[in-house]
Amino acid sequence: PATAGRPRPAPRASPTTCPAPARSKSPSRSPARQEPIMSRELLRLTREVDYGVFDAAALEANKVTLDIQEDNGWTVRENPEFWRIKSAASNNQDVLVGSDISNVGGDLKLYMRGSYSQFLIDLATNLIGSACKDLGSFTADYGTFTEDGTCTAAYTRYLGCKFGSLRMTCDNTNQGQLLKGAFGVVAKETAPITVTDFPIPLPADYDNDKPFSLRDTSGAILVDTLPRDPESLDIAVENVLNPYRGNSKYISMLRANGRTSKTTMRGLYLNNADRVAYQGIAPKALKITFTNATHKMVWDFGAHNLITMIADDFKMSDYNRQTLTIDNFLDGPGGTDFTVAVTPAP
Repeated sequence: PATAGRPRPAPRASPTTCPAPARSKSPSRSPARQEPIMSRELLRLTREVDYGVFDAAALEANKVTLDIQEDNGWTVRENPEFWRIKSAASNNQDVLVGSDISNVGGDLKLYMRGSYSQFLIDLATNLIGSACKDLGSFTADYGTFTEDGTCTAAYTRYLGCKFGSLRMTCDNTNQGQLLKGAFGVVAKETAPITVTDFPIPLPADYDNDKPFSLRDTSGAILVDTLPRDPESLDIAVENVLNPYRGNSKYISMLRANGRTSKTTMRGLYLNNADRVAYQGIAPKALKITFTNATHKMVWDFGAHNLITMIADDFKMSDYNRQTLTIDNFLDGPGGTDFTVAVTPAP
């Protein structure tokens, strides 16, 4: 026990360079509040001019610093492909193991803020070039910190990244209200970097506008100009990425050779018109608009869409519901399948 009147010694400073987060002075917390955590990750994307080459002179408009917003929000890693040699002289056990090639890929998951949505969606959907079109590539600089008490920064540069897929979802669950984007990433190779190459971002480097949500589509999900009121929405784009690997450790080329896109929505069963269109293979126009306080995002799928699946969910003790899957197609040879535009809110 401390002697009366003797001042307590000041707490010893922690040797780590990561300060502990301040605790809330309030004894009560709302259910949505999360406990402070020490995890820290850094991520910056930079558009590439030449595939697989970091653009050190990139303009600010061609870079974005993203905050990791959930567990395993960035899972891109280099993974060697192993070969094995067994030996009958050793009871058919492995006697030699190694690797001469590596694949680099993973996922990026985050909530879709209007401030950076166009940047990410363009990389996932915008075909560039004159005769032979392709998706643009980017470099991803990633940093995290060790858990050995020193809080040492560990950096990796991922070169020649392209988005192989994009999926955006929202519904009426707690966190599901917000529009979440999931991007599949395929990369060319990795390279070591340091804090000199990617300085720790300042708070002002991050966007903090409210992400889009399902509420932001009220009256603006139009199928043949008729507004829909779904309780869940799913927009998916799958790119066909063809890698080429010659006699090097990593791939040397990664080209987009096509894509598919579809929208899935679940809501009330209102009439039989959708089933009639589905069975009659009748084309549908589709347009989805998100509008919040800061930004507006419009997905215009044009008039060449088909309902390719209908799932009825008719319960005795609940509302009759219906899930529509609408596949998107080109307007015609040389045409477009869809366009996406993100602008400041009107």
